[in-house]
Amino acid sequence: MSRSRRVKWRNVFAVLGVLALALVVYANRHQFSSFGHIMKSLRWYVIVLIVFVQVGSYWVNGLYYRSILRIFTYDVGIKRLFEGALATNFVNYIVPTAGLAGAGFLSQVLAPEVPRGESVLTQLMRYALSALAVLVMMPVGFLLIFRAHRREGNAGLVGADHYLRAVRRDARLARVGAAPNS
Repeated sequence: MSRSRRVKWRNVFAVLGVLALALVVYANRHQFSSFGHIMKSLRWYVIVLIVFVQVGSYWVNGLYYRSILRIFTYDVGIKRLFEGALATNFVNYIVPTAGLAGAGFLSQVLAPEVPRGESVLTQLMRYALSALAVLVMMPVGFLLIFRAHRREGNAGLVGADHYLRAVRRDARLARVGAAPNS
């Protein structure tokens, strides 16, 4: 596909995106008053902090990608990897493929310096290590919940107990073929 055609399609998709946003705003116009009340009670410093933490997260992902790519002896600039991490996260949100779209997109961002297979492997290693980190940290979370339970009574375990009961009930209903009434 020629470059002029790609630019034309990009413009078409940008206009469609703006029109879709306008449609969403129009469809939810009756909720503006409640939105205004929520915005008045909002703690703005929390929103600013969330933005900085998210930008920091993309920066750390870029550093992570750089460390993995250095194993393969590729030296890619951190700014490019930061942009790639940001774009990959966006692609993973808009295309729900459990991260596979992001892996393919990262390979396009890093091409031609890094072969596609090693770019995809870099992204898949990030997913695998993130899953491992969750599995390692989960027992720590459980220990903290149980510790809070002993110190403060049932407050820490009531929610977890209700959740586990609901999961067991849904599993039992799924085995007999019935759907839960939630």
